[in-house]
Amino acid sequence: MKWNELKELVIAEYDRRNLKSNVRYRALDKVDAFIKEKRPEMMSDVHASFPSDKDTLKKAYEAYKGKQINSAESSAINEIYNQLKC
Repeated sequence: MKWNELKELVIAEYDRRNLKSNVRYRALDKVDAFIKEKRPEMMSDVHASFPSDKDTLKKAYEAYKGKQINSAESSAINEIYNQLKC
Protein backbone atom coordinates (compact mmCIF):
# COMPACT_ATOMS: atom_id res chain seq x y z
CA MET A 1 0.00 0.00 0.00
CA LYS A 2 1.23 3.47 -0.85
CA TRP A 3 1.06 6.45 1.51
CA ASN A 4 -1.57 8.26 -0.58
CA GLU A 5 -3.83 5.21 -0.41
CA LEU A 6 -3.42 5.02 3.36
CA LYS A 7 -4.08 8.74 3.73
CA GLU A 8 -7.31 8.34 1.73
CA LEU A 9 -8.41 5.56 4.12
CA VAL A 10 -7.85 7.88 7.08
CA ILE A 11 -9.78 10.67 5.36
CA ALA A 12 -12.63 8.26 4.60
CA GLU A 13 -12.75 7.28 8.27
CA TYR A 14 -12.85 10.93 9.31
CA ASP A 15 -15.63 11.56 6.78
CA ARG A 16 -17.58 8.61 8.14
CA ARG A 17 -17.42 10.07 11.65
CA ASN A 18 -18.94 13.42 10.60
CA LEU A 19 -16.46 15.39 12.70
CA LYS A 20 -17.63 18.80 13.84
CA SER A 21 -14.27 20.39 13.10
CA ASN A 22 -11.58 19.94 10.47
CA VAL A 23 -8.75 19.97 13.03
CA ARG A 24 -7.90 16.30 12.44
CA TYR A 25 -7.83 16.81 8.68
CA ARG A 26 -5.34 19.66 9.12
CA ALA A 27 -3.29 17.53 11.52
CA LEU A 28 -3.20 14.75 8.93
CA ASP A 29 -1.97 17.28 6.35
CA LYS A 30 0.85 18.27 8.72
CA VAL A 31 1.86 14.63 9.21
CA ASP A 32 1.66 14.20 5.42
CA ALA A 33 4.08 17.12 4.93
CA PHE A 34 6.48 15.56 7.45
CA ILE A 35 6.41 12.20 5.68
CA LYS A 36 6.94 13.76 2.25
CA GLU A 37 9.81 15.95 3.43
CA LYS A 38 11.64 13.83 5.99
CA ARG A 39 10.56 10.24 5.38
CA PRO A 40 10.08 9.85 1.60
CA GLU A 41 10.78 6.12 1.87
CA MET A 42 7.36 5.80 3.54
CA MET A 43 5.61 7.05 0.40
CA SER A 44 5.92 3.89 -1.67
CA ASP A 45 5.37 0.97 0.71
CA VAL A 46 3.95 1.86 4.10
CA HIS A 47 3.89 -1.69 5.41
CA ALA A 48 7.60 -2.10 4.83
CA SER A 49 8.76 1.37 5.84
CA PHE A 50 6.51 2.62 8.65
CA PRO A 51 7.88 2.02 12.15
CA SER A 52 6.07 -0.88 13.82
CA ASP A 53 5.45 1.26 16.90
CA LYS A 54 3.37 4.42 16.47
CA ASP A 55 5.24 6.09 19.33
CA THR A 56 8.41 5.96 17.23
CA LEU A 57 6.67 7.89 14.46
CA LYS A 58 5.20 10.33 16.99
CA LYS A 59 8.65 11.04 18.43
CA ALA A 60 10.15 11.54 14.95
CA TYR A 61 7.32 13.91 14.05
CA GLU A 62 7.75 15.74 17.34
CA ALA A 63 11.47 16.21 16.62
CA TYR A 64 10.62 17.51 13.14
CA LYS A 65 8.05 19.90 14.56
CA GLY A 66 10.38 21.10 17.31
CA LYS A 67 7.76 20.91 20.03
CA GLN A 68 5.29 18.49 21.56
CA ILE A 69 2.61 17.24 19.20
CA ASN A 70 -0.95 18.23 19.93
CA SER A 71 -3.87 15.88 20.49
CA ALA A 72 -5.15 16.18 16.91
CA GLU A 73 -1.74 15.21 15.50
CA SER A 74 -1.50 12.33 17.94
CA SER A 75 -5.00 11.22 16.93
CA ALA A 76 -4.08 11.42 13.23
CA ILE A 77 -1.06 9.18 13.76
CA ASN A 78 -3.20 6.79 15.82
CA GLU A 79 -5.73 6.59 12.99
CA ILE A 80 -2.96 5.97 10.46
CA TYR A 81 -1.94 2.93 12.48
CA ASN A 82 -5.57 1.83 12.91
CA GLN A 83 -5.97 1.85 9.14
CA LEU A 84 -2.70 -0.01 8.66
CA LYS A 85 -4.10 -2.89 10.74
CA CYS A 86 -7.13 -3.33 8.44
